[in-house]
Amino acid sequence: MNIVIARRKKHLLYVQGIGLLAYALLGYILYYFEYLKMDGNLFDLFFLGLIVMHLLLGLRSIILIFKTTPAMVVNDQGVTDNISFVNAGLIKWEDISDCELKKYNGVKYMLITLTENHKPLVFKSRIKEGVAKLTLKNTGAHIAINCDLILYDRQLLMDTILTKLGKPNLDRHLLMN
Repeated sequence: MNIVIARRKKHLLYVQGIGLLAYALLGYILYYFEYLKMDGNLFDLFFLGLIVMHLLLGLRSIILIFKTTPAMVVNDQGVTDNISFVNAGLIKWEDISDCELKKYNGVKYMLITLTENHKPLVFKSRIKEGVAKLTLKNTGAHIAINCDLILYDRQLLMDTILTKLGKPNLDRHLLMN
C-alpha cells in the first residue's frame, strides 16, 4: 500500500488563529473598558468564558502552525489523525468500519466511524473526550477531520482509505468536491 502523508494548510491556520485571538482581544477590550459591568450574573460569566475559549483555540491554531508532524497519515497500520480537535492518533484498520465526506455546518469533514468492538480512544483531556462524545452524537461518527485544513486531494485520500476498507469506488464521496 502507498503511504499517504497529508500536511497542514498553514495559511488557513494563520487566519484561524489570528481571527480567534482577535475575538479574544476584542472581548477583553470590551470588558476592560467596562462596556460590560461585572455584576456576577450568568451573562458576564458566559462572556468571560467565550473570551477564554477564543484565546485557547487561537493559541492552539498558532501552535499547530509550528508542529512538524503531518496532519494525517494513511499507511498499512491505519489512519493517523494529528489534525482533528480530538487528535485521535493511530486508528488501526480493524477498528475502522466506515469513512465518508460530509458537509456539517458549512465545513467539509472526513467522518471516521469505528467498529462496535474498537479499541478505546485515549484522550489527553476531559474536554477532548467531551468533544468526541458530541461529535458522535451530532454526526454519527467517532472522529471528524476538517478537510479544509489538510493539504492533500480529498478525493485521493478518500479513495485510498475506502480501498483499504474494501469499499472502493463508492460514488457517495464524489459529491463533496
